Amino acid sequence: MLLNQSNNKIADKLIYFAYGSNMLSRRLRARTPSAVAISTGFVEGRRLTFDKVSSDGSGKCDIEATFNSDDRVYGVVYEIDKSEKGELDKAEGLGHGYEEKTINICTSSGNCQAISYVASKKEPALRPYHWYKAIVK
Repeated sequence: MLLNQSNNKIADKLIYFAYGSNMLSRRLRARTPSAVAISTGFVEGRRLTFDKVSSDGSGKCDIEATFNSDDRVYGVVYEIDKSEKGELDKAEGLGHGYEEKTINICTSSGNCQAISYVASKKEPALRPYHWYKAIVK
């Protein structure tokens, strides 16, 4: 059963939607050790792009809004201790090319809201490194 944010059991947890390289649990847990995958799901009206400006000159993932309900981005829904929110923000580049959004996630057990990070600085001509793209797929 997917928990929602009003459930008292998770008052000290945040619900996070990971896409791209953070779908790899070990990668995310290296940053936020409490992360537990609770579901998989998708976001409607968005598409995966690789045009977020990175400090290394390559393109990183974004879930770009298209507002077309046929477009979907799949990912993993995690519970993370709220005490690790600062580490998640830092790892995700909050304020440095990404901004936090609350988005609706469709899962097999229903819909939920989760935080995620979307690009605030994009360049369509950017391309990802091959190793990065391989991690994402």
